[in-house]
Amino acid sequence: MTIAKAGIHCSLNARCSVIAAANPIYSNYARDLSVAKNIGIPDSLLSRFDLLFVMLDEKDPDQDRQIAERVITNHRYLNTQGGLHFNHTSDDNIIEREINTGKQQQQSEMFEKDLNTSQDKTPIVTRDFLKKYISFVKSLAAPELTDDAMNSAAGIYGELRKKVAGYDENKVAVPVTVRTFETLIRLATAHAKLRMSKTID
Repeated sequence: MTIAKAGIHCSLNARCSVIAAANPIYSNYARDLSVAKNIGIPDSLLSRFDLLFVMLDEKDPDQDRQIAERVITNHRYLNTQGGLHFNHTSDDNIIEREINTGKQQQQSEMFEKDLNTSQDKTPIVTRDFLKKYISFVKSLAAPELTDDAMNSAAGIYGELRKKVAGYDENKVAVPVTVRTFETLIRLATAHAKLRMSKTID
């Protein structure tokens, strides 16, 4: 990472991910304004983030019930005997708690057991398995960026630039710069790594 300020250039070896959260400046999100104007962050800083997620508080009973069920599930965990207990230790705990299924087990479970209370019963990957999977993927050789992938990414970047240059600029969420093109390459590379693919498609 290189920082340039007042003619001074400083290079820092900062290879880490940054997650930031921001609330609307007027408490409510204005749909007719861009993301930058809602959270009051200049475009020069906003363009440094690869992904932006706008989370709106929609009034949906089904969705509210799913969120409530997940929050309740997060306050419960399995002890070594497999019994369910409520957690009232501290508010400083992380949102997704570690599920203690017993350290004596040699092989970790792939999915959480009996913790999904939603109706669709979609299996949820355990954190322990996800950590091992990511560690294994990182140990593999980096995927190769093919010419087809570069041409496809360049085409997508060009289309995004056309939308920014159009007359409907108020509805453009973020500025599209060269960093956006680099973001496309990083996301495509990460997706290829997760698929354990040797090439970036």
